[in-house]
Amino acid sequence: MGDSARRRRSPACPGPGWRRLAAEYGWEGIDGDAYRDWQGQRRPQTHGQPPRKAADSPEPQSLPALVAAWRNGLDTVVVLPYAGFFARRITNRHLAASAETRNAPASYTQALDSWTRLS
Repeated sequence: MGDSARRRRSPACPGPGWRRLAAEYGWEGIDGDAYRDWQGQRRPQTHGQPPRKAADSPEPQSLPALVAAWRNGLDTVVVLPYAGFFARRITNRHLAASAETRNAPASYTQALDSWTRLS
């Protein structure tokens, strides 16, 4: 996908990719191991097993909370490289959550419920 197509698809993240940024500015100050760990957490955890079915992902398991949050204005969940449970409203449409929170249905439901309570 070219840069212009990426910008159209994701206007919140319009800039160049990490590799281009690293080539231009270097990796000083970036913990490459932590970044790779975070990248891995953003994807479904398989641990050598076949990928889980869509029904087993957090969204269907947290569906009532997800629908309530969506009805109250949520349209984006931003997954951040934080440890442990983390969920914060960052705008009137965006919820920030740690990968651990997003990947555990009970924690994800708790995070989505907190969005609804604040609306």
